[in-house]
Amino acid sequence: MNPATKEELVSTIPESRNPYTEDPDRHAIWDALVKRDYEAFLSYDWSICADDFVESEFVAYDAGFKADTALWKLKYPRLSDYRDEWLRQAREFLSVEFNGISKIDFLYKAIDLSYIELQGDRGLARKKFNASVETTKGDTVTLDWQSIFFLKKDEGRWKVTGFIGYLPRKMM
Repeated sequence: MNPATKEELVSTIPESRNPYTEDPDRHAIWDALVKRDYEAFLSYDWSICADDFVESEFVAYDAGFKADTALWKLKYPRLSDYRDEWLRQAREFLSVEFNGISKIDFLYKAIDLSYIELQGDRGLARKKFNASVETTKGDTVTLDWQSIFFLKKDEGRWKVTGFIGYLPRKMM
């Protein structure tokens, strides 16, 4: 596993990647769900994004890539459960080398965070992943799902209270 240093990542994550230059609320949400999430993930450093969650309210569900809600599972009843799985996935992702593209560029290529709905101090954001890349070992890494994040403006900052993850990217 070769985590990137914060300095290496900061130099490859230009502010211009955030499409919400004219909307401070959506800009802040994009920074939390994309910029800091990726920086933390590729640095294998949960502390970078830990404050982007409301720990006391957090709960998350795993849709298992199924549109049928009867198959969804309560997977992360506590933020610590999600953090542990997030770190496991980061470790696994960092152990793979890609052909022709950096990990950060691959993640940015995969992301679509064009839907953010806000009403008062609550929000909903749809984060879609859609990209594939060949590894140096000849395997393919494919990201093809979406997660719906529940948000709350907490003490002046937008934070995640939970999500439904691993939904099919294209729902029925």
